[in-house]
Amino acid sequence: MLSSNLTTAPSGALRFISWNVKGLNSTAKCCNVINHLKHLNTRIAFLQETHLKPSDHSKLRRGWVGQLFHSSFSSKARGAAILIHKSVPFSVSQIISDPNGRFIIVTGKICGNNLTLANVYGPNWDNEDFFKKLFISLPDLNSSRLILGGDFNCCLDPSIDRSSNRPATLSKSSKTIQLFMDQYAVSDVWRFFNPTSRQFSFFSPVHRSFSRIDFFLIDNTLLSSVRSCTYTPIVISDHAAVILDISLPGRSLSRLPWRLNPLLLNDPDFIKTINSRIDLFTTTNLNSDISASIIWETCKAFLRGEIISYSAYQRRIIIEKRASLLNELSELQIKCTESRDANLINELLIKRSEFDVLASCETSKLLLKSRYKFYESGDKPSKVLAHQ
Repeated sequence: MLSSNLTTAPSGALRFISWNVKGLNSTAKCCNVINHLKHLNTRIAFLQETHLKPSDHSKLRRGWVGQLFHSSFSSKARGAAILIHKSVPFSVSQIISDPNGRFIIVTGKICGNNLTLANVYGPNWDNEDFFKKLFISLPDLNSSRLILGGDFNCCLDPSIDRSSNRPATLSKSSKTIQLFMDQYAVSDVWRFFNPTSRQFSFFSPVHRSFSRIDFFLIDNTLLSSVRSCTYTPIVISDHAAVILDISLPGRSLSRLPWRLNPLLLNDPDFIKTINSRIDLFTTTNLNSDISASIIWETCKAFLRGEIISYSAYQRRIIIEKRASLLNELSELQIKCTESRDANLINELLIKRSEFDVLASCETSKLLLKSRYKFYESGDKPSKVLAHQ
């Protein structure tokens, strides 16, 4: 069984995440989702049910997002989007967008690797014609390797992909998907590495049952490059995110330059810590015969290190708290799949609320950060104005 660290991708691996976000019209929720994906160290995200009109999808191009491809419906429903991190050198060659907001297909190259990225939001009724249309829309798979992810709204094996013990027959949609997998040498990557395990991606409060309807289908030639594949606990949305880590040959890592986070200046503990470090530096170095300019440059380098250390400590506390909540949520979800005890389900909902509160606090900081960018840029001919 392949497992994954939820917040850290394996060294050199490219992290894909597929997630049904159940609507992003709320600014706070949109920010929550983007921030959560950042914490999960996402490099390429497949989002379903964005519920955004074409003109509204630009709100997803924020923070770590460098490239955005989307498919929208005429109203605030459906919607699929592919978000690519700024650090991923993806060169696009073709875009196929479904006018009904059900799928988006993008072909291109990453470090010389020809890939077809396809994101799908399947109908919530048995509709084999939709999947036939999707598979016909895919470009030639002989020249590129397929990574197809999304919410398929159907189980490939109902006997182990559903928590319900009721007998279920294989739907026409599932048969169509399996036929495609056999013909084009494509595999359900999580099931390939977990042939008998049971794990679920969606919880239905009405039926009090779990099911695995979100997954990745990838070209069999990529299976040897898979480093990990797992499901996160269900938070923010009513679906779990699917994490897939793949090591592509020729991919190099890049690091953005360091910047001071100005929000730290509102933190009293930070002010107190930096003041004490400045006092320590001045008492240690001002008695020497070194020129003032060298001492000033040295002081800036010293404070930069102290600020990085303080920020890393604060970030580690938040990450550990998030990780602890995610682990508790994961354990509770497993217990809820084995038992329909109302107390367990209530405890699960309470833990989800705690996670939402933590995510909302971080979101408020990000919104404040975006406001100061608007304040500083104003009507200057800059990137902020261009995006507007």
